Amino acid sequence: MNRLDKVQLFALLLLSGVWTVLCTPALDGTGGMLGAVLGCGVQLLLCLPLLRESVPEFSRTIQQHRWLGIVYAAYFTIWGSFGFSQLHDAAPAGLHAWSGGAVLLILLTCLYTSTAGLRTAGRAAPFLAVLLLLSVAVLTIGAGKRIIPERLFLQTEGIRSGFLSYLAGSGELAAVWLLLGRIRGSGNPAVLAYLPAKLGLYLLLSCLSIVAGGRLTASQQYPFLTLTALAQPLEGQRADALYLLAFVTLFVMHLTLMTGLAGHCLTLLYPRAERAVPLLLPVMLLLSRIFPGEGLQMAAACCMPVLTAGGVLFAGLRERRRAAV
Repeated sequence: MNRLDKVQLFALLLLSGVWTVLCTPALDGTGGMLGAVLGCGVQLLLCLPLLRESVPEFSRTIQQHRWLGIVYAAYFTIWGSFGFSQLHDAAPAGLHAWSGGAVLLILLTCLYTSTAGLRTAGRAAPFLAVLLLLSVAVLTIGAGKRIIPERLFLQTEGIRSGFLSYLAGSGELAAVWLLLGRIRGSGNPAVLAYLPAKLGLYLLLSCLSIVAGGRLTASQQYPFLTLTALAQPLEGQRADALYLLAFVTLFVMHLTLMTGLAGHCLTLLYPRAERAVPLLLPVMLLLSRIFPGEGLQMAAACCMPVLTAGGVLFAGLRERRRAAV
């Protein structure tokens, strides 16, 4: 895996995280927004062991404890397959209209990006993050015409479900330890900026869905995607193409990151497996067809806290024991 800089790390984590946010299957009102804030606080606590100065190197730890590398590779593969499930369930109507041709085109794009490596994806990530922010700006302007402030009121119902949903949708957090070891300089500022940036976008989309979408978005399975159909800034020109481009881009970057991370773990264990990394894509697709999306997300969500903080704590404890002997 090639080196990244802090801006690229921030953009990669943000794009992967916002993909899951965009595919949020339910909206829990202001209670869910409060739960998301609590979930972000827990994520920060999970990242604290990774932000210390003396963090064990991921590559050396995996080579010393090969079983841990297999666990991380399996995790990133499962989280990538969950992305395929999200694409199938939450894809906008414009993407479904292309049928299998769209999926094939997306798969070929993912195949190219995963073969090119994370360095290529990292170079593109800041520009794609700008595209994301542009799409959010257009969405906000378009939704401004439908805003009814009275729809937004404080409620405590939904805090628990919002907390669990936001925390379970943060599978990219387990990649922080691996990515920090590939950063030129300290990557701590990128991680500390990514967490509130993702939360801010979630809160903005939730707020717009409530005050602009009202009951229509609240009754839909994917409220944020429903909001894009309502938020049209110009009467004579719809922005669906921009939203669709942002949707596909987020998925490609999310899958590229998961494929690259899983392939890196396997390459550390078996150097000859580098050429087989693109084969992870059909494996992810197959898993998404065999297992339900909820099951894949639940399996990854249960492992995420352990792999985010537990892996580095385990490695640090083993190093201290080895030094004491």
